[in-house]
Amino acid sequence: MMVDDLVEELVGRGSPGLLYSDNTSMVARMSSYECGRTVLVDANKAASDLNRILVERLRNPIAILECELVYVNE
Repeated sequence: MMVDDLVEELVGRGSPGLLYSDNTSMVARMSSYECGRTVLVDANKAASDLNRILVERLRNPIAILECELVYVNE
């Protein structure tokens, strides 16, 4: 994830049960809970672990959050 010049990376895994069915939000979860909003499970960070400056910048309604999802098949 990137806002301006600040980059935050988190790592998790996919699951056959992930539906990606919500068209308004995505959630990366530290747990293995799955629902239509879940984009990855077993994440290595929670929201409270994210860079606080990045979070503060996201409070600006015109902020642009760039996200890149990288799928690695091991």
